[in-house]
Amino acid sequence: MYRGPKNMTNFAPIPSQPISYNDALVLLRQLKGDKVPKAWQGGLNVSFGFGPGFNKSSNSTVRLHVNNMVVVKTVYNVIGTIHGREEPDRYVLIGSHRDAWLFGAADPSSGTAALLEITRVISKMLQEGWRPRRTLKFCSWGAEEFGLIGSIEWVEQNEKILQDRGVVYLNTDVAVGGNYVLVSQNCPLLSNAIFSFAKKVKDPNAHGNKTSMYDIMVERNPSQTNRDEPYVVPFLYASDYLPFYMYSGIPSADFSYFYGPGNPVSLYPVYHTQEDNFYWMKTFIDPKFEFHEAVTKFEGGLLIDLADSPVLPFDVTRYAKALLKGYNLLPKKMKNESITSNEYMREAVYSFMDASHAFDQARSKLDPNIASPLLLRMFNDQMVQIEKAFISSSILSSNYLQRHIFSRPNYPFPGVWSAYFAGNINEVERQMSLVVEAISSAANILKPLPSV
Repeated sequence: MYRGPKNMTNFAPIPSQPISYNDALVLLRQLKGDKVPKAWQGGLNVSFGFGPGFNKSSNSTVRLHVNNMVVVKTVYNVIGTIHGREEPDRYVLIGSHRDAWLFGAADPSSGTAALLEITRVISKMLQEGWRPRRTLKFCSWGAEEFGLIGSIEWVEQNEKILQDRGVVYLNTDVAVGGNYVLVSQNCPLLSNAIFSFAKKVKDPNAHGNKTSMYDIMVERNPSQTNRDEPYVVPFLYASDYLPFYMYSGIPSADFSYFYGPGNPVSLYPVYHTQEDNFYWMKTFIDPKFEFHEAVTKFEGGLLIDLADSPVLPFDVTRYAKALLKGYNLLPKKMKNESITSNEYMREAVYSFMDASHAFDQARSKLDPNIASPLLLRMFNDQMVQIEKAFISSSILSSNYLQRHIFSRPNYPFPGVWSAYFAGNINEVERQMSLVVEAISSAANILKPLPSV
């Protein structure tokens, strides 16, 4: 295969090196120049300047020795497959990376442990005569910490077949990074399926009448718009789900027990440090490994449910509501300056809303026990293809993996927002046109309705 020459790689020209708190304190307190704002001092009890250079009185010199070498290394992904009983050409995938910065008890070993246990249990089920309706793929990714290299290369290599056959991807990276609450990052299509299964699994934090994983999620991390549901993080922390969802449009989710309680979705304090080790995990986070057990039961059960359900438990109406919420978040100034595009965008959102309601009504009449395999396939394919409608290489983004027109961590419709922040109204209208095209295509995917 062709490999670009080394001189074509865009390495950052400024070297960087992580250092300890104590080393930073020694260096920063000697910086000359105007004093930085107090907010920049963080937890350091010292004021320091912007630089460049040190105060004359410091008599210090810093020498940085760069020993990095640009070398070609082989990266290994390990993929296990169980072919489906009735739909072998439809893939339900679960994956975790196995490389770590240092010891990696949480990141990624907790996720790898969950993946291996799920694989062991399902392998035993297979030996006892069970076989999933759809094909299952178990993925162990290499070189995630180098920029998701393993999963990205695999998705790019299999892009065409994945876009045709991929049903859903579940990611388990930092499966246990804390013991406060389970946090889900997922696309809107999967929320109901995730919530339903979370109600079936007992949470280690159970108390009183709040026993299930779902109960604790609602109690400790409720949605801001609906306090009776858990908050779903909009893909805030990048992991191996990214090429599946943002690049290929495969419905995806990522799960992790988070640290809490001040901020239920903040990363654990020893993330990417040498303190993320077995001692820390067993002493402070999960002494009995009951959180590992809970998240494994949850992810494994959800995986089997998605692989075996005759009708996929996707929620197209929730997706419509997410689109409407995203549209309403667009500033009035943007809408006023792009009146025509704004009107088309609003019409497209409501058109998808109508199509989703009609689709859900038709699906509610479907009896999977007597429906023909072709009819079931039609319903499922329509739902799976919704995300594909939002994939476009024309989106305004500095990240080539960001091809999803709707979803991004900070705000929906990222191309529109990027153009707006750049002050380019003409580009705003072009990006809004892409959104209109995507939403209209998604609405048309739900038509015509299969005859039940």
